[in-house]
Amino acid sequence: SITSCSKRHSENLHKKLTEVREYLKEGVLTEQFVLDKTPKLLNTLRVCNVTLRWLILHTTEGGWDQNKRCKQLREQVMVDAGYQPRHVFELLLNTAQLELKLKEMFRALLTQKQEKWSYGKKECVERMMELSEVFSGTKPL
Repeated sequence: SITSCSKRHSENLHKKLTEVREYLKEGVLTEQFVLDKTPKLLNTLRVCNVTLRWLILHTTEGGWDQNKRCKQLREQVMVDAGYQPRHVFELLLNTAQLELKLKEMFRALLTQKQEKWSYGKKECVERMMELSEVFSGTKPL
């Protein structure tokens, strides 16, 4: 029903607004954090976008408000969801900022991928050589 959807999206709005604020605090989005929490971050962005789309679509005034049933539904959604345009706008801006930060971080990670892989390979070869010297008896522990 429209009431349950309104309440669910209202709850999502408040939960995700708090969650996104936490992610946007200085020092939270580190490279390791993003790599460890990628599925959770992407799911948060998805839920934010779905919630924003639903709330904006169902609370926007337009020519369809001349239809009595459409106007009643819009008003019911606004009451049931406790609609506050400021919160929707804040979530919209914060979600966009989080998306931008994550996009930049992923872009940087992808450009550094080959370099990190080469460094890791080189270090692995050096350690394997050292181990082979120890086990062959040419190098003492």
